[in-house]
Amino acid sequence: MYIILTFSLLAGALSQECKWIEGISGVSIKMRLDKSGFHRDLQVISSIASEQRFMECQLLYRIRIPAGAYIDMNSVNKSMNHHTVYLSTKFDIEAPSEASKDKAVRLYGHRTYRKVFLIENTFTLPVHLRYHKAVANGEGVDVIFRAPEIFVKCSPDRDDSYAKCTKGASKFPCDAFGPKPCEWLRISKNSDEKVTATMPRGNLDHLNMVSVVTFLFIFSAVIYLIVPVIKTNLKKPGVSEPKMD
Repeated sequence: MYIILTFSLLAGALSQECKWIEGISGVSIKMRLDKSGFHRDLQVISSIASEQRFMECQLLYRIRIPAGAYIDMNSVNKSMNHHTVYLSTKFDIEAPSEASKDKAVRLYGHRTYRKVFLIENTFTLPVHLRYHKAVANGEGVDVIFRAPEIFVKCSPDRDDSYAKCTKGASKFPCDAFGPKPCEWLRISKNSDEKVTATMPRGNLDHLNMVSVVTFLFIFSAVIYLIVPVIKTNLKKPGVSEPKMD
């Protein structure tokens, strides 16, 4: 009896402490892939609605990049105006998909949202697809990008209900430019939104034919280059063509 009462009181306390999170009335994430080939643009459109105003809040995304793709960390932030990728994650851009692993990157929004009930945010992240080794049937492979996790950081001085919710927060750098940690609250997403890029792969069934054609092409090219050289040398003074008996 006492145990049940204790757990009931604890649950009520936690519910009271996280009233700010309970006030989130809707989270929407939409994604799409633009461009074609190995170089794509991953566009993410998010909206977060709350029953109470967002006071001095900023967004952080954590995106999992699949093994079949990578981000060029040396140039990614040059093409982004209102967001910055935290450069702690390292990608081997030369590695094939089979030698790579999924990696998570964090992306910080620059904007601070003040006294609003709805946060709407859009970003475009340049991603690159990796080479996939050839297979027997040459079937294409799907590279799947799933919806990012969304975290929010607000000023606890401006919102008491938010300050009570930070006990279960995640610690990430406050921004993309330094290691100082801050508390970020994860905002649950309503759907498992995802987009897929289908990449072609080589067909091992054609390996013999390709090898023969390649050999014939190289052999023909060598003959084409050598024959004129031989003829030129034979025409030089003092060099006579061999006589036939």
